[in-house]
Amino acid sequence: MKEPTLKFKNDNDKEQALNEFEGLKNHPAWKRLVEYYDRKIKYLESILNEGEIADMNELKLIRARRNMAIQFRNLPDIIQEFMNKAKGNMVNFDPYELPEDQ
Repeated sequence: MKEPTLKFKNDNDKEQALNEFEGLKNHPAWKRLVEYYDRKIKYLESILNEGEIADMNELKLIRARRNMAIQFRNLPDIIQEFMNKAKGNMVNFDPYELPEDQ
């Protein structure tokens, strides 16, 4: 099975998708999620800063949870960035995958 990508029929379709993600960021429900994740990120960072962590595994878990919260909170921006940088008409959102020319 191959990694899924976003496909666009043409440049107009891609531009419409960019506008839809911009609209998502302004939707009241998304704004509620952003507020929640801002509080969650602040909470997780307070745990990291207070240093009351039992061991390295717990530290890694809390960092991973914080990083996932940050990525989810910023998902529309991340997707728009990948779409703007993409060559051609497909977008792969895996932040750890290197571009084919590297």
